[in-house]
Amino acid sequence: MRFLAHSPAGAGYRALLAAAQHDPAVRQLIATKDVLSVSASAVLNRVDPARPAGDQAIGRLIGPAFFWIMSGRDPAQLD
Repeated sequence: MRFLAHSPAGAGYRALLAAAQHDPAVRQLIATKDVLSVSASAVLNRVDPARPAGDQAIGRLIGPAFFWIMSGRDPAQLD
């Protein structure tokens, strides 16, 4: 959440995601390196190394905060 909402790199990532909706080259760039999934996978593996961090678990971890921030809501209000 801190990355997406507060860091300069997060602001750049949000801008790239917006551009990816209209630009195939940017869409391909985003598809080659999903920094949020890599980070979420590392967190899940640290919490429970015996359980593989699949797409569904990663989505459940980052989805709510990602939606909240990408929809322009105040991240300070995210519980």
